[in-house]
Amino acid sequence: MLEGTPLGRGASVGIHESQSRLWENVVGRSRGFWEYFYPLLQRTFPGQFDRVRLETFYRAINKVERSLIRTEADEVTYNLHIMLRFELELKMLEGTLRAKDLPEAWRAGMDSYLGVVPRDDRDGSLQDVHWFSGIMGGGFQSYTIGNILSAQFYAAAEGSSKHPKGDRSR
Repeated sequence: MLEGTPLGRGASVGIHESQSRLWENVVGRSRGFWEYFYPLLQRTFPGQFDRVRLETFYRAINKVERSLIRTEADEVTYNLHIMLRFELELKMLEGTLRAKDLPEAWRAGMDSYLGVVPRDDRDGSLQDVHWFSGIMGGGFQSYTIGNILSAQFYAAAEGSSKHPKGDRSR
């Protein structure tokens, strides 16, 4: 019924990504979420989390460390993965980086931005489906846009809950 109208599709890739980042990371890694759900997790998996304090679990799911894989990156380094992909893609589109030179450029970029170097191309330039699927131009920045929007949406939701009837005067 909504096909062919603006309501029949997503607003944008950035908005779509913002919802993933909001629920997976802003909400799903929050202390409040786990204060509520950690006892349920412990009951669901008896024995596995009995000796793990909530604080230990919370710190583990929010650990900051360098990683090779964007989708496994923490919230601090995630956007560095995006910056590298955007820069390399832009160079390929401008013709200053050839596809055959991409793996080496990837390794150098990962070393420069994150201090880690992939052992092979599977964990390097082939880890994302975008390029080898033929998708070029305009995709990677939507991940960072989604990150920014998720924080803004969350802040707006928190703000509206703190100010009855939408009154934001301070």
